[in-house]
Amino acid sequence: MIKPWLCIPSSISHKIAPKALNLITPLLKSEGKPTHKNPLRWRDLTFPNRLGTAAGLDKEGTQVSSWWKWGIGFQEVGTITPLPQKPNPGTIIKRYNNEQIVWNKMGFPSSGFEVAKTQLLKLPQKKPTPLFINIGKNRDTTNKEAFEDYKKGLLAFSNIADVFVLNLSSPNTKGLRDLLLPEALHDFLVVKLRSFLNENNLKQPILLKVSPDMDLNQIKSILKISHEANIDGWVLTNTTAQRDTFKQAPKEGGLSGKALTKLSRDFLTTWMEELKHLKFEKKPLVISVGGVSDSQEFQTRLSIGADLVQIYSSLIFKGPGLIHKIL
Repeated sequence: MIKPWLCIPSSISHKIAPKALNLITPLLKSEGKPTHKNPLRWRDLTFPNRLGTAAGLDKEGTQVSSWWKWGIGFQEVGTITPLPQKPNPGTIIKRYNNEQIVWNKMGFPSSGFEVAKTQLLKLPQKKPTPLFINIGKNRDTTNKEAFEDYKKGLLAFSNIADVFVLNLSSPNTKGLRDLLLPEALHDFLVVKLRSFLNENNLKQPILLKVSPDMDLNQIKSILKISHEANIDGWVLTNTTAQRDTFKQAPKEGGLSGKALTKLSRDFLTTWMEELKHLKFEKKPLVISVGGVSDSQEFQTRLSIGADLVQIYSSLIFKGPGLIHKIL
């Protein structure tokens, strides 16, 4: 199948893709509803199927209704920051078509909480699938003050989000991953987040998005702190800063797509093995994302132990029809 959008430079196609999706979606001949296959019931949420869109695909919530019509089982909007901010300077995205790899150095470009909230309030109150909101900090906010940014996000979208995802693992915001270091993460999740949630009576599940660039000791540390903080689950994983599988990419920034497939799959395997040693009050949610581009990989992630799977880069290379092919 010819994919004309792959002939357009990455920087341009990245900008026009959301508008193009919203233009072609009304032409669909299908019923325009999420596909019901192997549904999941978790807490009070029902997922019609186990396949979702990952954060970064729809940063502002402008495409939510369109993705429902392509059959997706849940969506993660964001990353959204409190104040508007532009992307990092210079080239921020590069697509390697032959390898099916995406490099990006975006750094949380965002219109801010208020714009995204206005957009998301246009959605029907009764949504056909769960909606995840991924929140981050502004790049000028220090790590010492970072929790204040995440706190604002939890409050801003408390009447919209079904699930929150805390993004502490992007490689494109300088120093952000330092928040995953044991002392900083303990202070963030156990000391600050738990007391904040209790004081404000926020009931939505909170997930932590994790970096794939961690060794076994770091994984054990994050799981231990997550257990102490009673975190509701994890998104595994963010983009990678490693270049072992694709040395042609710029040194800065993160890689996704097929450069992440084995790394993310192996990370999930290790995570599930370590998770067996901990008992949570309620079953945590495990979402696997990174280099999933076909039904075989989708099923593999579920068989390893993921409850849900997300895609992003593979949609760039194969188009939105991939959703039905995978399911």
